[in-house]
Amino acid sequence: MQLSNYKRSVVAGLVCGLVFMSGCQKQNSEQESSKTASVATTVLPAVSAKTVDVQLPQKIYCESDECTAYTIQTVQTNQPWIDEYFLQRLKKDAPLAFAQSPHVAAKDLDERDVSKSNYSVSFLSQNYHLLTFVLESDSYAAGAAHGMYHREYVVFDLNTKKRVTMADLYAPEQQSKVYAALYQANEPWLKEHGIEAGKLEPTDNFYYGQNGIVFVYPLYELASYAEGMTELTLPYTDAKTLLHSQYLP
Repeated sequence: MQLSNYKRSVVAGLVCGLVFMSGCQKQNSEQESSKTASVATTVLPAVSAKTVDVQLPQKIYCESDECTAYTIQTVQTNQPWIDEYFLQRLKKDAPLAFAQSPHVAAKDLDERDVSKSNYSVSFLSQNYHLLTFVLESDSYAAGAAHGMYHREYVVFDLNTKKRVTMADLYAPEQQSKVYAALYQANEPWLKEHGIEAGKLEPTDNFYYGQNGIVFVYPLYELASYAEGMTELTLPYTDAKTLLHSQYLP
């Protein structure tokens, strides 16, 4: 039995359609393989780091009226751009430590008359593309009742090779919501220290804790010297609705 011209056209259309679909499936398969290969090639390196001493021009830098003993430690990693960042940062924070002193320390200089200033960088953690370091500093002025210290957390994004700031974590219009959630999560402690809702000031010092993002405040800002630096945690359950997803672990 011969097929009519109409049936022949239908059969021919079906055959061409099957051939076209087969071609599409092959093309889609190749595209998926390409995507998989692309993902494989963007695997980020595991960062290794150790804290090392920085060689300074002299142990004690003396000015006309005082002398300061400096100790500087930085990190040595398998990422040169990170090493360079901290070296330049230390030179900016403690310029006299890297300069040649115009005065020579007296041979009979009493240690009690020498101020002390120490800086140290340590590697804390890597969470895929997010790296966390801490820059610790402390100083003790000769004759002072007690010293001062500070911890600054530095978070890097391996994808951009830049430092992540609080401004990167959330959109500007989200700031009031972020600090409202932070206040609510730490309300008992904040109320105990006389800090009212809506009065909590922003900070750019943070790190990724076990249960949430930890906002860090310097000495004296929220509590007494004896209580140390204040750390307030924003739980990840709250943070995930307020912060950009790429900056959540």
